[in-house]
Amino acid sequence: MDKVLKRHGRIDILVCAAGSCHSAGLGMLSDADWDDEIGTMLSGTFRCLRACLPVMIDRNWGRIISIASDIALLGSAEYPAYAAAKAGVVSLTRSAALTGARHNVTGNTISPGWVDTAMARAAIGALARTEQVEPQALLDALTRLMPRCRLVDPDEIASIVVHLCLDTSGAITMQDIAVDGGARWYMDRLEVAQ
Repeated sequence: MDKVLKRHGRIDILVCAAGSCHSAGLGMLSDADWDDEIGTMLSGTFRCLRACLPVMIDRNWGRIISIASDIALLGSAEYPAYAAAKAGVVSLTRSAALTGARHNVTGNTISPGWVDTAMARAAIGALARTEQVEPQALLDALTRLMPRCRLVDPDEIASIVVHLCLDTSGAITMQDIAVDGGARWYMDRLEVAQ
C-alpha cells in the first residue's frame, strides 16, 4: 500500500480476492487449516480494508469489491472453514460499505459458484478422492446440476468487478452478487424437491 500511495498518491479500488481451501469436515479440520483459511481470506480482507478505507474516505471516492462464495450463505459440510471465512468477508465488506457510504465509497461482494480455476479443480479432485470417484465424473455430475451445465469462467467474474468500479455504479453498494449461472437458485430448489 505504501508503494501504491507513493507512486500514485491514492487508492481508488480495492479487490479482495484471496482464497485457500482445505477439504475437511468440522470433526476433521485441524487448527492449522482453520487458521490458514480464516487468516488468508477473512483476516487478509480485514487488513486490506483497514489500510485502504481511510484513504478512500479522505478522497471521497472508492470502490471495494470482495470475492466471497455461494457457500458463504449456504454453508458446506466439506469446506466449513472456507464457508465461514467467506461469510465473514460478506459481512465485513458490508461494514466497510456502511462506513464509507457518505463518502462515495461503495462495498460489494461477488459470490461465485464453481469457477474454472486451479483451486476449484483441486477442490473437486480432493472431494472426488473422499467420495472415491473419478474427478472428471464428479465434475460432470456437478455441471449437470447447473442450469448452464458448465463452470463459471473467470472472465465472467472479472466483468462484474469492472462494472462495480465505474462512476455510474455508485448506487450499487452492500450487495452480494451471485455469479453462478443460476446454480444457487436451481440447487436450492432441487434440495427442496428431494
